[in-house]
Amino acid sequence: MDGGADLAHPTGMTVKLGMCGVTIGAAAYFRQVRVVEVQQTFYDPPPPPTLQKWRAQAPPRFEFTLKAWQLITH
Repeated sequence: MDGGADLAHPTGMTVKLGMCGVTIGAAAYFRQVRVVEVQQTFYDPPPPPTLQKWRAQAPPRFEFTLKAWQLITH
């Protein structure tokens, strides 16, 4: 993957590719993709220090998508 480049969609929307969770080492993951879906947030919202740690470890333009907490969705 070319640094997780965004893909142009025929509708003009941007398609972003990532994975659910970091399945390889974080440094390697950050080099390969630009977004991750955080599965953990579905079961229990992480405390603010955990979120701050994730943000500090990731490159500036890296994106985190958070699954809505199950108490909201179910």
